Amino acid sequence: MCLSPFLFIAIYTILTEKIETICRDKFNLEFTFFENQRRASEQKARYKAFRQSKHKEENDKLIQDAKYEALIMKREAERNLNRKIKNFMERNPL
Repeated sequence: MCLSPFLFIAIYTILTEKIETICRDKFNLEFTFFENQRRASEQKARYKAFRQSKHKEENDKLIQDAKYEALIMKREAERNLNRKIKNFMERNPL
């Protein structure tokens, strides 16, 4: 009878420590899970931004190439037009 309060206190202390440990572990697991989800979403956003910037660079290069090609085509068309005009004027004097 004399040991029962001490036994009760010892059991209570052990149980509260176990419960606190379990709760702390559960909280840490949940925190870790949500932290990992947040990191994954940030990483996904960074990857998406990287891909868009990479595509932007590729698109800019394609646009520059197309502009250069269009400029070459324009100069060639002007040369052909001027040559045809010159030939027409030589064949049909006024």
